[in-house]
Amino acid sequence: MRTLKALSDWLVFPLLACTWLLFATSCGAAAPTVAPAEPAKPAAPLPEATEQRSLQVWIATNKSTTEIQSLVEQRSRRIGLDVDLHFSNPDLVLPALQGSDPPDLILLSTNSPVAFYASSGLLLDLSSNLDPEAFFPALVDTCSFNDQLFCMPWGADFQVLLWNKQLFTAAGLDPDTPPASLEQLTDMADRLTRFGLEGQLEQLGFLPVLSINQSVLFARMFGGYWVDDTARQITANSPKVIEALSWEQQFYFKYNYENLSTLFPYAVSLESSEHPFYSEKLAMVVADWDQARPDFIAAHNTSLEFGVSPIPGTGTITSDKTPLLLDGAVVILPARAPHTEGAIELMQALGDADVLAEVARLLGQFPASPAVLDTDEFQSESQATLFADLLNASSGLTTVTTPLSPELESAMLQVGELVLYQGADPSPLLDQVQSAFAPLLQEMISP
Repeated sequence: MRTLKALSDWLVFPLLACTWLLFATSCGAAAPTVAPAEPAKPAAPLPEATEQRSLQVWIATNKSTTEIQSLVEQRSRRIGLDVDLHFSNPDLVLPALQGSDPPDLILLSTNSPVAFYASSGLLLDLSSNLDPEAFFPALVDTCSFNDQLFCMPWGADFQVLLWNKQLFTAAGLDPDTPPASLEQLTDMADRLTRFGLEGQLEQLGFLPVLSINQSVLFARMFGGYWVDDTARQITANSPKVIEALSWEQQFYFKYNYENLSTLFPYAVSLESSEHPFYSEKLAMVVADWDQARPDFIAAHNTSLEFGVSPIPGTGTITSDKTPLLLDGAVVILPARAPHTEGAIELMQALGDADVLAEVARLLGQFPASPAVLDTDEFQSESQATLFADLLNASSGLTTVTTPLSPELESAMLQVGELVLYQGADPSPLLDQVQSAFAPLLQEMISP
């Protein structure tokens, strides 16, 4: 493990940002603006709109593209539309949206760039073409920007909190009552943590980071993030981000990082039977929604009694709905698309319940619409009602991404390593991130 000084010397954010810009400019020169650019493989020129339109559709999903192509082709034939499908690298979507001849409709695996696309004027407002009540309200939130609707939800990915009911009972806690806030989770974690006679850790209540860094999740649960909801401002050193990192850091102070590493394998996922939640050495854990199914848990521990709940937010956030960090597939329509009418017709057809059920299966996501839960496939899913209730009762949040996000995320991971494992003060490190990336984003979005 690097020392704090070595990591601090290595953590030079201006140099990181300069490296990112090297392909287009040198440090000290102006950063590239978000200007129109042609996609790498531009679609062939489209004929003028006719009764039999040929729609250009891009599939920019991360898997099951062949099956999705077949699904789109079947649905387009059913409504009498001629569709020309292209598989696309998601990195080519932004240049295509900026270009003079974008595709008519784009299928994305993730909702994270929608805010940036919308705030840049690159997407068509779908408010008058979609019924928001046909989708889970939390997903509608993730497609909304300035009271307009800029994408159609096509699937949902989210995380939940699992807790061991037997360990709750043994610690004198109500086994049917999960934490209602992150502050309450902290208190419960302390009560659920046990040390041996010689101070060795024998059981752990909770740890923010196991196999996956959860700093993004907890920043959102505290009401912050390193990009604002408009995707126009870097907010890496906002008070909420500092508060979230400090909250995570306390677990490593209290339980001692080296002590934690002796209790169980540190980099182990819930896919492995060696995970401490299954060996009942860990009382609470963050899990993907599809890892909270009884059959998934039983494959690793048949006798484990567990509960499933939303991941709580901080008690300082007052809302009638629980914040829920959501990712998931979406359908977007470029603002400059030539065949808007046909694209809207196809989008609406792709929002039918039977299509959404198939998309959920192909992408491994939860369905975007409550109507899907009436199908035979999902009626047999034991946790479907629980997840549907969660989506209905939550306000949806996303991880807002911009063209700078790969480098920004890398910088934030470095900050997390220093803060969580070395005990560094997050404030000056986050100030470095802010000063390095904020001007870059402003230069990129300048007209």
